[in-house]
Amino acid sequence: MQYELFNWEKQQVSEANAARELDRIKAAFMAVLVSNETDMAIGRYVRMHQEGILLSGDARLDELSVFLESHAAAYLSPDAPLPVFRRHYFAGWVRERLPVVKERLQHGAVDPRLSEVIVELCRETIQDDDLTYRQWFPLRDLVDFVLQLSPGLKGDMTATQRIVEFLYRLNINTTSLYRYAKTTIEEDIEDKEFAYQKVSEVGRMKRYLNFLEHKPGYQFVDGRVSLTLMLSTWLEDLNRVKEKEAQEAGEEGKEDDSGFGLDSQKVITSLTVNELGLLVRLFMETGVFRTRNRKGLARFMAKNVVTLKKEAIDEVSTAHLYGTLYSMTDATLDSVQAILNRMLVRLGKLRLEQRQKKPVAKKAAKPSSKNPGRSKK
Repeated sequence: MQYELFNWEKQQVSEANAARELDRIKAAFMAVLVSNETDMAIGRYVRMHQEGILLSGDARLDELSVFLESHAAAYLSPDAPLPVFRRHYFAGWVRERLPVVKERLQHGAVDPRLSEVIVELCRETIQDDDLTYRQWFPLRDLVDFVLQLSPGLKGDMTATQRIVEFLYRLNINTTSLYRYAKTTIEEDIEDKEFAYQKVSEVGRMKRYLNFLEHKPGYQFVDGRVSLTLMLSTWLEDLNRVKEKEAQEAGEEGKEDDSGFGLDSQKVITSLTVNELGLLVRLFMETGVFRTRNRKGLARFMAKNVVTLKKEAIDEVSTAHLYGTLYSMTDATLDSVQAILNRMLVRLGKLRLEQRQKKPVAKKAAKPSSKNPGRSKK
């Protein structure tokens, strides 16, 4: 592996051969990325060229920045300042899409408080002279997600809930988003009538946050714990307060181990109705559920499975669940694929654990040179 920007730094690249030289460098980058070099070596190589592009300040190298962002994002230094031409491009990209983002948020009936947090994030990016990939990558993903929102989003999760969950996964651990999430969670908890129900709601929210996983390497604010961990820590403190209130009200012991305080005989899940419907369809079409009565199966699942944001006393509409067997969104397909991927990862860990439990086979004893079955004469 060698440094590919010597010619640019020595100003030996003319306009006539600039395109050819850029193609040569991209080919060299790709050769390293698909080589047998270690991740550590590839990382050093990529960051060396990332710094070279930054120090060069030559806008013609924008093409190389785009290439590294597309093919080597995991190796880029997340906190190195971006080249001026990249910062200008990103700011223009956000500025151009901001009016449509506002429109999507309004038509999707998104909580105005959450809309304000998102819009402010976009505005800060436009004005940020020290923008890094740590901020850029999650913000880009967030804008793309909002732009794909359907104005009349259907299903048991609102547009607000979907955006909040996506923000958790992007680990946009800003103070403003933490305050918003904390406020809305507290509102849901205080909306419960009895103290024991508030304890159950705290427990449900803790399990929900533990279920969420943020994208690898995503941490909007460097050096700060994840958004889900901040909220989980706060919920631990709140749980103690609510348990004490329940005891003082003489309501202790009314909640069950399901965390819903009502009916532990049902299957408590973190699935949305749409995700449950798609999983049921997959089980049927792969022969795991061997039934032709889809309506009957939908009726059974609606009666016995508790979906996200529901209490155990609630029952999913059979018609709604049955409808999800035939109608789905890209968001549901993506979320179910993520669930299946987590299952495969867990299956791999279980397989490894199982192998480690097996005793090491003892080496077979070497056969004796004498044949015990043959008597001496």
